[in-house]
Amino acid sequence: MSRFTAKGSRFYIGGTGPLASEAAWVLVKDVQNIPEIGHVFEEIAFNTLESGDTQYEKGSRGTTQFTLEFVRDDADAGQADVLAASDDPTPDVDYNLRIEWGPAPTATGATSPVSEFKAKIMSFVDNIGDSTTMIRGSAVIRPKTGSITFTAATP
Repeated sequence: MSRFTAKGSRFYIGGTGPLASEAAWVLVKDVQNIPEIGHVFEEIAFNTLESGDTQYEKGSRGTTQFTLEFVRDDADAGQADVLAASDDPTPDVDYNLRIEWGPAPTATGATSPVSEFKAKIMSFVDNIGDSTTMIRGSAVIRPKTGSITFTAATP
């Protein structure tokens, strides 16, 4: 895998249908930070009498919950879709999300690395801040376990 800077990365929201056939991606503008995302395993620790050593095994697999941070823009369709998804009261609905890594490719036919996953949008809040900051928003996102896919860049 090539190296990439975070500059130029883009975050998108889609619908609630099958992830593989999502075609209506909407860019969420003015994203400031996309924290770590991935699958994680619970740690199972146990001690045995014969060795007296603590040993570790992998337990159940889950995903990292993360907070998407952005400069608030009421006119942005992507932010409006994230807000609507956070207000969705249906407990079993997962939204399609996409992250395009780093700067857009310059070569014809080239692609950036992409992460796609299904997730619940758990919250959407505003942060007014002080007189030296832009009004910001954030959304807590919980990816569905097992849904995170990664597609490497193509030259």
